[in-house]
Amino acid sequence: MTDNRVAPRYAKSLLDLGIEQNKLDVLYDNMSALKSALQNRDLYLMVKSPIIHADKKISVFKSIFEGSFDKISQSFLDIITRKGRETILPEITDSFIKQ
Repeated sequence: MTDNRVAPRYAKSLLDLGIEQNKLDVLYDNMSALKSALQNRDLYLMVKSPIIHADKKISVFKSIFEGSFDKISQSFLDIITRKGRETILPEITDSFIKQ
C-alpha cells in the first residue's frame, strides 16, 4: 500500500481514538506541535533515516515530547515507529490536521 493511502488511515485511527477518549483537542495540539517539530531539519532527517534503529528514534521522541504530549500521542509515536512507519509521520500529521 502506498504511503499516500496509509497516512490517512493512521490519522483517521488517531482521530477516532481522540473522539472516543474525548481528547480530540489535545491530540490536535500534539499533532500540530509534531508537525512544527518536523520542520527541524535534524529531526526530519532522523525520522526519515533507515539507518537509525527504531529504539533510538523512540528514545529521541520521548526526550523531546514526554511531559508535553498526551499519553495517547506518545503511544501513537511508539507504535508508528515500532511498525516502521515513522517515515510517513509528516504525511500523518498533515492528514490528521486536515481531517
